[in-house]
Parts: sequence; structure tokens; C-alpha cells
Amino acid sequence: MSKAVKPSKPVPPEAKKAVGAKTTGETVTVACKMPNGIEIRGMVEATRSVPLHGGGMRDEKYFKPDGRVVKIYGPAKPFGQEARTRVVGGYALTDGVDAELFAQWIRDNKELPAVQEGMIFAMSNIEDAAQESRGNARLKSGLEPLNPNGDHRQPQPMETGIGEVTVSDTQTINVPDEEMA
Repeated sequence: MSKAVKPSKPVPPEAKKAVGAKTTGETVTVACKMPNGIEIRGMVEATRSVPLHGGGMRDEKYFKPDGRVVKIYGPAKPFGQEARTRVVGGYALTDGVDAELFAQWIRDNKELPAVQEGMIFAMSNIEDAAQESRGNARLKSGLEPLNPNGDHRQPQPMETGIGEVTVSDTQTINVPDEEMA
């Protein structure tokens, strides 16, 4: 059995469990480095008939929401306010997320850059999620605030590597006669 890790700052009671999380069944702790977090939804496959151009119908597969919605918190917070949940290594930790729902969402969104680059992941408990978040603290999402001292995303001058053009007062320029006409 794992012991609970105490957060460095008090966490409001409503932030201790994910919004919309199941209270029964297996849960995970989701770590998210996307500033505003993400809302994940459970989806089910369904079939519907759609009309064809020229007449007739065909069956089409689609996915529809099944009613399960969970808010995964991000590390951003309004100025002057406390974070809604524990933040470790730039990741917000959302505890109590339904493991089946999150596993389904990861399978359905495996092509998403945030998933591929490790900006969102889940661990079985909050201790493991905090430890993994500390290990990934150097990962950059590209959504961090700009650093005015050397941030590679800052606009760069267009004239890099070009020196100033000067003409000496004593230098004469010879222009061919046909260009003068």
C-alpha cells in the first residue's frame, strides 16, 4: 500500500478529485503540462444511415459522447490565485481519474503531439505521478510564458548577420552613360 504525499500548499477539497471522476473502480493520477488542462470525454462507436448523392442510403460509423466527462487540470492559474491542484515539475496532478476512461482517451488520441511528447500521462498513484513529473521537468510544451532574456520564440531581427552599409565621402561611383539616359 502506498502512503499519501502531502502537497506543499493546501489544496481545496474540490480539487482533490477530478471533476466528473468515478467514485468506484480503478483510478489514476493524470499529470498534465498543457497550461489550461484538457477535458476528456468518453465516446462510444455507433452507426447511422446517411443518404447518398443520387439516391439510396449507406451505413456510416461515427463516435458519440457517452456522458463521461473529466476535467484534467493544467498548471496555469489566474494572477494572484492559488493553483487548483498540486503542481510538480510544471505538471498539474489530477487525482481520481477513471483509469478505463483515460486509457481509452490515450488510445484514441495517440497521434496527438501532447501525448507523443509526454505532456500528459497517467500513473497509478500520486507519488509515482509526482516522481515522473519531477523527472520530466525540463520538457517544454512550447506553451510556457515568453522569457525576455534569450527565449528562442522571441521575434528575431530580420537583418541578422548584415553589417551597416556605408559610403565614403571621397569615393566616386562610375555609372555607364547608357544608364544615365
